[in-house]
Amino acid sequence: MKVNEKLSLLVLPKSARKSKDGSLSLDIRITVNLKRAVISLGQKVPASLWDQEAGKMKGSTQEARLLNNAIEQCKVKVRRLYQSLELQGEEVTVEMLWDAYQGKMEQPKTLLNAIDFVIERFEKKVEKQHRSVASLKKLRTIRAKTVNFIRHQYKAKDIRLDKIRFAFAEDFVDYLMLDEDINANTAKKYLKHVKHAIKTGVERNWIPTNPIQTYKCGYIDPERDILTEQEIMILYHKHFEIKRLEEIKDTYLFMCFTGFAYKDTSLLTTDHIIDFFDGQQWVVKNRHKVTSTICRESVPLLPIAKEIIEKYNNHHVRKSQGLLLPVLSNQKYNAYLKEVVTICGINKTLTTHTARHTFATTVTLANGVPIETVSALLGHKSVKTTQIYAKIVAQKISEDMSTLKQKLAIKLPNLTLESHGNQSIITDIKTIIRNSRDTAIRAVDIERVRMYWRIGQRIFVEEQQEKDRADYGAQLLKTISTQLQPEFGSGLSIRQLKRYRQFYRTFPIASALRTQLGWTHYKMLISIDNQDKRDFYIAEAVKNNWSSRQLERQIHSSFWERLLMSNDRNGILAVARNEQQPSDAKDIIKTLCISNF
Repeated sequence: MKVNEKLSLLVLPKSARKSKDGSLSLDIRITVNLKRAVISLGQKVPASLWDQEAGKMKGSTQEARLLNNAIEQCKVKVRRLYQSLELQGEEVTVEMLWDAYQGKMEQPKTLLNAIDFVIERFEKKVEKQHRSVASLKKLRTIRAKTVNFIRHQYKAKDIRLDKIRFAFAEDFVDYLMLDEDINANTAKKYLKHVKHAIKTGVERNWIPTNPIQTYKCGYIDPERDILTEQEIMILYHKHFEIKRLEEIKDTYLFMCFTGFAYKDTSLLTTDHIIDFFDGQQWVVKNRHKVTSTICRESVPLLPIAKEIIEKYNNHHVRKSQGLLLPVLSNQKYNAYLKEVVTICGINKTLTTHTARHTFATTVTLANGVPIETVSALLGHKSVKTTQIYAKIVAQKISEDMSTLKQKLAIKLPNLTLESHGNQSIITDIKTIIRNSRDTAIRAVDIERVRMYWRIGQRIFVEEQQEKDRADYGAQLLKTISTQLQPEFGSGLSIRQLKRYRQFYRTFPIASALRTQLGWTHYKMLISIDNQDKRDFYIAEAVKNNWSSRQLERQIHSSFWERLLMSNDRNGILAVARNEQQPSDAKDIIKTLCISNF
């Protein structure tokens, strides 16, 4: 019986082992890639009842049915073992198959085995309400994305843990960003979970080490819209005749003055209001967000928050359910909130969570509340988490220091380093060295951009000559990568070659390439389909000397879209153009490709 081109099974009676009663011992001969091995069935059949052509015992007696079932079960077991070994990505040999059948070979664990193990344990925690259903859903989403990536990258259904290499991490993040259209922060969060699954494999001795442990899943802090004091007061004094808008406004303001997240606010009841030791009313509640430890938020009620609670004393949700506020679903909340800010003339993108950021910044940190206190109010386990909210404080420090510099310049005009001995010439030489080093680094990056453009042009021209052949482009990229990658490195992988081709198609005129922009800039720009939007970011990046990180931050913050919708375009442009300048030219070429160039 031929299962496929590589595997065939044949049941054979051994006449040499004929017993005294004339029965024959049965074997199954396994052939893998023309190499053979024999497995004994441990069954006997009368020679006169054996049908060699059919590979089974003749007749319909119970003895015949039992024997034929045993033969079929053996064949099924061999086929399943072969398929299991094949999924591990190695060439299956007849020796491997024989060992697996005899139980001498432990099946190597795969990445999906590790992820499934993590999910299975997580499911049990969800059942005990130690973790949330939403987090479990995210894990299952990550598993599905991992399956898609393995199929795309390795043309397989799974990959063995011991076959994973460091490049897996970067390829996985690139796949999520380029093929699945997932933003950088989310892609790296997904990778963190995959790293954890592999770490679980290490802890259970499935593999000796985690091959992607050293890959850094950096987080790009996105720009978050928060309300200023003036905007908070605009909301506070605005009255809406439409009931749902008035309720949304009040709920948002309550969150701005308490710091509670959307889910926690929706669950607050009158039982959570407690008269504390200081004679004041506090709202005390464990955070709904499930983590390894219980986090409690204890927040004194500020006058506006107390006023909003009293406003809804006679609301039906208070009377029937004991809830403090009428909180709608998250989707409706965000949709109606957009109406509220539009009517109030506030040109910011607000969501349920921006209220929490407003509390941490405008309401507390900007008014001198220590960050340790803010951390306790927000229910954070670590001040490091709270530091995400501390940008406004840094801005205030910068303003205060600028004022101090001006005062010192008036009082101590001669207090400079250059006034002491030979310090002036030392400073000048340092400047010359740094400027020359920066110029050299930028020159390398400019030439690298031109090289990638020419590679993309050459690939595109070659494809156009054979455009009648549908599969020619894919085969061409595979050929180029196979022949050149061993010599020139990962910069010539199929994924990178596609990127170079797209680079040329997006910027077909070489003279139009800006020397002020490096390859990391262009990688982001070619992903923008709208030409006006792309031209805008190019012009702003050149004009304001944006680093690649600054450009990425502006794109992810929808700077272009916000500008189109804004009535204060000059104000938004001023904020964006005051971004910090790159301090080191080496920052513009921190990519793997430069080492291969």
